Amino acid sequence: MPQDWRRIIPFLVIVLATLPCFLYNTWAPYHTDSAGFVLRAERLVHGDVQPGWRWGAAITEAILGGVPYAMTGDPLWFHRAGTIVGILLFALGMCLLFCREERIEDAAVIAILLLSPAALVTGTIGKEDLIATGLVLIGVALAERGRWRSLIGGILFGLALATKEIAFAAVAAAMVYILWKHRERAAWAAIGLGATIPIWWSMLTFVLSERSVGMGKFLGMWSGYGTALSLLLKGMGTAVVTMGIIAGVHAVIKRKWDSAVAILLAIGLILYLAGTSTVSYRNAMWVIPFVAYAASRMEKRWKWMAVAIGIIFTANTFVYTLPTLEFRAATNLPASFPADAKKYLDRDGVMLCMDSSALVKLYTGLETMGHAVFPDENTARKIAAEITTLKGQRTVYIYPDYLAYDSGALLAALKDLRVTPVYTGWYRDYHAVEIYPSVDEWEERMKKAGYTIQLEREENDEIRGVPVKKRVYLVLTPDGRTGRVDVYAYKGHVLEKVSRAAIFRVV
Repeated sequence: MPQDWRRIIPFLVIVLATLPCFLYNTWAPYHTDSAGFVLRAERLVHGDVQPGWRWGAAITEAILGGVPYAMTGDPLWFHRAGTIVGILLFALGMCLLFCREERIEDAAVIAILLLSPAALVTGTIGKEDLIATGLVLIGVALAERGRWRSLIGGILFGLALATKEIAFAAVAAAMVYILWKHRERAAWAAIGLGATIPIWWSMLTFVLSERSVGMGKFLGMWSGYGTALSLLLKGMGTAVVTMGIIAGVHAVIKRKWDSAVAILLAIGLILYLAGTSTVSYRNAMWVIPFVAYAASRMEKRWKWMAVAIGIIFTANTFVYTLPTLEFRAATNLPASFPADAKKYLDRDGVMLCMDSSALVKLYTGLETMGHAVFPDENTARKIAAEITTLKGQRTVYIYPDYLAYDSGALLAALKDLRVTPVYTGWYRDYHAVEIYPSVDEWEERMKKAGYTIQLEREENDEIRGVPVKKRVYLVLTPDGRTGRVDVYAYKGHVLEKVSRAAIFRVV
């Protein structure tokens, strides 16, 4: 093969692997954290530099999106710019660290990892994990290339620490790696990291404080065995898991102990993440670079074996994932619900909501107000009294998630409030960013949970212009109750937690 082609083909393979993240992107915040970063980035641009939780993502987005925001006045450019660069940072970091020049098999390995479910799901909604992992990877890649670049790498580590809690473990591993491979450069990276202490110190104090309960708190090594562990393994995908196993076997047979350590670190990280209180599908992204390192150290024939197996599994996973990516890109329900409701709401109103606060603020401009998590009866009565007083002064609205953290006390305290719907639309809780299950998988899951279900009829319907199937089931619950359940499906996948919801005004 001509030399020029040997150089360009690996590059094209990596580019093609990133295309799905661009083609099926929501290009607007899907997650409330992402909406919060946009709001924070806008304040940064206007001079508010007060340190805060995860503000590293906001800093990065403010730097990247500042110019288009100044030209258009559209704050969504912060998210768009951060998403584009986040995808490129992650792909470039993987390429620089684990893809040797002119080796197509290395590029194929990286492409398979970039097409993992976790990378696709995270990349298409622009979650901050993408930026944070990309910053760490580029930081290590710079440290591989010189002392002054190590200094810049350390600064990127600092931004990563201020972006995501799990970055503390990733940066620690990166610093150990730099110290082990390039001892003289570790000091420069440490200087860069130290120079950014004002950026990430508030994040560290938050993570170590009691306020961080519920924000990724570690619940115990075996607490996540089952559902949480399954989420992470599905996030990695069969191809990545298989590649990790092959790389681990290779490391033991060929006595490449650094690769063996990388696989052990990957396993340890999976077990740790499975034991946190906020484990999610996308968290598997943090495991992928460890697998990539071990895979990059394999001999050529081992790599091609991993690639051959990986291509089969990746193709199957991508086909399974595609309906989720298509539907989210076309509808972005967590964003479109408040955005469509805006014209029905008074500008001086107050929205009662919980976790969706940043989404509501970004898309409606309304002030928000939450409540104590799982309030007791006394607290619930006080909240109800505050709402009654507030409605005499301003228009008060109730968002669908307002009672998400209520054991029943608040609902009981609010029973005498009179409300009227002001907007009804398609809604989905942003929390679950997992891939929608197939109809067969969903039905099997219901049966295992003790439900007896029977499909009564199927109708054509649409959600925000997207054709879907409305499947009406007759259901017998484990406690003997009967009823009907409407389930919406897109291309054979059940759109879990998608339903019609309303915003109410307190009258």
